Amino acid sequence: MLDAILAKLARGLAKGNGFDHLVKVLFQEADPQVLERLGSVALDEVASGGLDFIGVKSAGTHQIRFRQVGGKAPASTLIEILNDDMPFLVDSVMGEVLARDVTVQLVLHPILKVGRGQDGRLASVNGQGDTQLQQTQESFIQVYLEPIDDRTAADLVAELDRILAQVRLAVVDWRAMLSRLRELIETYRSAPLPVSESERQESIAFLEWLEAGNFTFLGVREFQLTGDLASGRLDVSPEKGLGVLRDPQVRVLRRTETSEHLTPEVRRFYAQQSVLIVSKANALAKVHRRANLDYIGAKIFDADGKVSGEIRLAGLFTSAAYTRSVRAIPFLRRKADRVVAASGFPPDSHNGKSLLNIIETYPR
Repeated sequence: MLDAILAKLARGLAKGNGFDHLVKVLFQEADPQVLERLGSVALDEVASGGLDFIGVKSAGTHQIRFRQVGGKAPASTLIEILNDDMPFLVDSVMGEVLARDVTVQLVLHPILKVGRGQDGRLASVNGQGDTQLQQTQESFIQVYLEPIDDRTAADLVAELDRILAQVRLAVVDWRAMLSRLRELIETYRSAPLPVSESERQESIAFLEWLEAGNFTFLGVREFQLTGDLASGRLDVSPEKGLGVLRDPQVRVLRRTETSEHLTPEVRRFYAQQSVLIVSKANALAKVHRRANLDYIGAKIFDADGKVSGEIRLAGLFTSAAYTRSVRAIPFLRRKADRVVAASGFPPDSHNGKSLLNIIETYPR
């Protein structure tokens, strides 16, 4: 039955220029039983409407819509998203969908090789995406939901639209965020810092560890300190925001972050003989993984070595960061050494080895 349905759809789309490949590309990875449950009416709507949807796309943008498919009593509410192929798309979209407590029937995500004219009109569909081919790759996400009402679907689409804009900012600014991190590392190497040499070196090592694939950078924001630590405030440098923190509405620690008085925690950090703070942010990451953002605050100093502000690095520690040995992670390795030394157990003893195992497996 399914083969017959897909053959009929393919014939209906056989307009040349590779459009006849569209049905195969859309459905080739789907569970046949799920497609048969959706039925021929819904599949016909999906294929023909999908071709219309991808027919025009402006460069450097995404487009998103919802529609009810499968007749008057819809089989599904379909969310469709067309975008330039980039990281974080599916997990960011599904994080929001699943947070809404709606039932997902099917998710399709073909990567299409396409040709478009200067006006963005589709000229050809060249089959499934292949990173070895130097052609434009586009992501076409289709999320089939148990039917939901139009108002609920419109609200979901509006939030997904905002999330996809954040995904693009994080991806576009990724190299710039790494460059800003590298500048910070070089500053810490060369500038006078009011900390010990061991603290300087461990801070540099930690920033380099972040750079080495242990942190997914989603945003960078710079603050300037106005006044003193007792009564001063932090002012955002808007032109220096990157990634999701380009948007002044995206907060990391407080609701009013464009200009804020120093919180007790931040004031203590500024007064300490250290240059970095690592913490969890109040804000929820909606790009990549649905979790509270990880926040690294890095002090910046004036020519006299006094704190003049902060660079906030916002993102998520990668899965590798949670599985590497603590002995390989700057700052954690020092904590581990202090615990072992305080225990008094010889490292090669039974108790010493048991303690090291506890430290290695203790939640990060």
